[in-house]
Amino acid sequence: LMVDNNLIWQSNWRPPSSTCWESVASFEVSQARELWIQVYWKRVYSISNTCTLGSNVSRADMSRAADESLQAADWVLSAVQ
Repeated sequence: LMVDNNLIWQSNWRPPSSTCWESVASFEVSQARELWIQVYWKRVYSISNTCTLGSNVSRADMSRAADESLQAADWVLSAVQ
């Protein structure tokens, strides 16, 4: 949670569950204002099935595997106003 571009509160990353969003935070602001709340979450896909490398892999195979692994994690931002 950021107020006036200052980090006020944040939670730890949690695995998906029915209670992963249950958090409470309180803070004081000096005046009545409109708040913009940004929620970040992470979607993670299993990278174990993304690629299989044998003992005789080329640099191209390793590069392709690295690209697929990077695509396996997808970061998402949602803004609520």
